Amino acid sequence: MPRPRPDRLWLLALLAPVLIASGGAAAAQSLPESLAACARIARDDARLACYDRVSAGLASRAPAAPTAGPTAGRAAPPTAAARSDAARPAAMSEATDDFGLPPKPAPHAREPKRREMVIAEVHRTATGKLVFRMENGQVWRQVESRPMPPVRPGMKATVKKGVLGGYLLRVARQTVRVRRVR
Repeated sequence: MPRPRPDRLWLLALLAPVLIASGGAAAAQSLPESLAACARIARDDARLACYDRVSAGLASRAPAAPTAGPTAGRAAPPTAAARSDAARPAAMSEATDDFGLPPKPAPHAREPKRREMVIAEVHRTATGKLVFRMENGQVWRQVESRPMPPVRPGMKATVKKGVLGGYLLRVARQTVRVRRVR
């Protein structure tokens, strides 16, 4: 049997899913079989086009919502960007929209800007930095080496979020950068 020319192989790979999605004898093929046929295509652009056609076939079978106006009943052909967005999972599109941003807190679990606490215990590390254990169980360690006035248990402290994401602890009219240990 003669070997098919490479320029015809991509055409065959490109047209096979169209024949599958278009109807006729191939219309009996299920969605998993169509997706498996697309997965077997080696070229990236042809495989993406196959997936786009399968998803467009699914969208065309879904009942359309009625629209008003002169274009009622007619759908504009989707652009390439719209087809690629439709083929992309929702989680992936959200992930790319938030790329590089810190995780968003849940609306009901928004962290307060500052928190007032009472110091239960204070001790110094071997490097001379202070470690504060609060009455609520939180433990904060001084990040920067800055002299502090005497801090004793029972004093009130305020911890607030800094501009660049760190935390600032204010006690005895002195503010120092801290990091939460526990």
